[in-house]
Amino acid sequence: MYNNDEEGWGFKEGAERMVFKSAHGKLMCADCDDLVADREDVGPWEKFIPIPYGGNTVALKSDHGKYVVAEPNGNVSANRENIGEWERFYVYKCEGEGFGAGKACIAFKSFSSNKFLRAEQDGSVNCNRELVGSYEKWYGWE
Repeated sequence: MYNNDEEGWGFKEGAERMVFKSAHGKLMCADCDDLVADREDVGPWEKFIPIPYGGNTVALKSDHGKYVVAEPNGNVSANRENIGEWERFYVYKCEGEGFGAGKACIAFKSFSSNKFLRAEQDGSVNCNRELVGSYEKWYGWE
């Protein structure tokens, strides 16, 4: 589980494109401007470039050159041209469970709303939870 007394630990500079698998076994995908977690195979839209932004935060840049955004109402998309507060996320290391038991996982916490990025069973993604549960954990990034 993450330590909520610390800010996220971020990613290292120069990381290559990364993929993130939800607790449902589906990949995060920037489907044009939409952010979903409903893909089974890795292609360009399922790869993200973490951009270290300082203060232990990152922005996630899609293959389309747009940034993932968590809006104050909890909606999430991948349609921003620039990095602002809504496009930054703390990254927390956590312990896997379910199919990810024993695997390392991470959780993304919005810099602006302090809510966690979540993959729903229907493949939608939102950012509206205050605590990390299984749906807020992302795998496959190592």
